[in-house]
Amino acid sequence: MNESKGLNDIEKNLLEDASLEDVSVPSHAELLEIVQSQLEGPNIEQLSVTDLVKLEKQFNAALTQTRSRKTQLMLESIMGLHEKERMLREEKKLLQRKIRAVQDTKDRTEVVLGLIKHSNNQLAHPLQLETLSLLP
Repeated sequence: MNESKGLNDIEKNLLEDASLEDVSVPSHAELLEIVQSQLEGPNIEQLSVTDLVKLEKQFNAALTQTRSRKTQLMLESIMGLHEKERMLREEKKLLQRKIRAVQDTKDRTEVVLGLIKHSNNQLAHPLQLETLSLLP
């Protein structure tokens, strides 16, 4: 019974940490600290090889859980970035359309202004009108 008492304390600590999973996932450093504190504690002499193997399995399970959560967060981040990229591409297309519309409006305005200038230039030369009136 004494052999498993030390392990039960370790299991209790790991389970308490695991129950906080939704709040925060312990980092590798935190997991190492938990295991190290248990191994350096007063109950270390009471741990058998079986207890240590069980502790190792729990530690590996916690690491696997941490890696899984990290992978999940990275995938969510990637999906968010893909969505942001898609939205930015749509915004870029919209802005390009607006630029083309402004450019088209500018081009049309320049054509109209050119026509007005040209027609004003024709009316601005009365000698041309006099010359035309002299023709038979």
